[in-house]
Amino acid sequence: MKEYAFLKEAKERTPYTNFSPEEYARRYRRIREMMEQERLDCLVVYATGKEMQQKNPRYLSGWADGLHQYVVFPREGEPTLFGAISPHLLCAKLHSHLSDVRWAADDAQGVCDRLSELGCAEGRIGLVGRDQRTFPSLPFDHFERMKKSLPRAQWHFVTPQYERVRAIKSEEEISYYKKGAEVTDRCMQALVDAVKVGAAEYELYAELTAESWRNNAFPIFSLLGSTPMSDPTMPYPWRTPSARRIQKGDIILNELSMSYGSCSGQLMRPIAVGQPTKDYRKLYDLAKEVFEKVAEVLRPGCTKQQVLEAAAIIPEQGYTIEAPVIHGWDDKSEYPHWGIPGRDVSANISREDYPIQENQLIVIEPNPCTKDFRAGMFLGDLGIVRRDGWHSLHKFPLEFVVVD
Repeated sequence: MKEYAFLKEAKERTPYTNFSPEEYARRYRRIREMMEQERLDCLVVYATGKEMQQKNPRYLSGWADGLHQYVVFPREGEPTLFGAISPHLLCAKLHSHLSDVRWAADDAQGVCDRLSELGCAEGRIGLVGRDQRTFPSLPFDHFERMKKSLPRAQWHFVTPQYERVRAIKSEEEISYYKKGAEVTDRCMQALVDAVKVGAAEYELYAELTAESWRNNAFPIFSLLGSTPMSDPTMPYPWRTPSARRIQKGDIILNELSMSYGSCSGQLMRPIAVGQPTKDYRKLYDLAKEVFEKVAEVLRPGCTKQQVLEAAAIIPEQGYTIEAPVIHGWDDKSEYPHWGIPGRDVSANISREDYPIQENQLIVIEPNPCTKDFRAGMFLGDLGIVRRDGWHSLHKFPLEFVVVD
């Protein structure tokens, strides 16, 4: 484990946005309450991939690793962060809330050693993976190493239980998400301002991304694509922008998420270059109607059936969808994923359908598409569910943006 004699001095010179000690104490208390209920002695929390995919360990550590990370979180005792990239450990120490930061190597042996140090070698250990919705958990070879090194331990997968705790936000967290939504609004305006005939999709992407960094916000992801409204071939925005250049009569679909302190907004607004066609105006009006109907029913206790009934007008009018009508949010798409049964595969793989809860983040994003998938509409906001209903965190107008 590396030691840096100048760590305190470096911390003072390198300010990072992070939550208060009180917020971390609240999180740790609630996670340990869950561990008590599940009779767990320790958690091993793992994630890999992009920053948005590392929310589970970052919730405890305040750090997103460039490759993967573990957090060993005992019911009693000091948590430990294991980062995968040795030269980045100093940055992890500057950024993380945890003081015990170690190198994860590439075989998880350090995690096993830490579990033994904590007296958990024969205990009940909860395993938390990247995401209960898309299922990735620990790497097979890492888990095999853990079982071999700690043959008397009992292993229990508890990602859903962990994420249910994390889904309920504190007022401090909500204040950060409001800042993330504010920056995302600014990036949407930067995108609108950059739209002109002849501009390439990647140039628009560059402008909105630069605006994110100008506001000390990490660009979690942006989807962006364009197609002629008179002859479309795009039901939803592309995962990455292309070199296609904007033309008069185009529709630009998008989905933007910029993160302030690991708390991002999520915003979708259609942009027409010139006046929208009749068909696209109809798609927009339908999306807005569904958006408003769903917003009316989203309150604590709301069920999947209520959301589907509010969105039933989409298939009734002869359209389908390619995305969920709503999904949870925590810098990444989370439970619930509720969409039209039989169409949106990603919306119907949740193993549980427990009702919406107070202080849960929900994105409403109707995506009505023509049945041949040549044309579609993307419209949506991130919001918070309060006792009296769902409230958008965004201030960007809910409108069909028109650029002449």
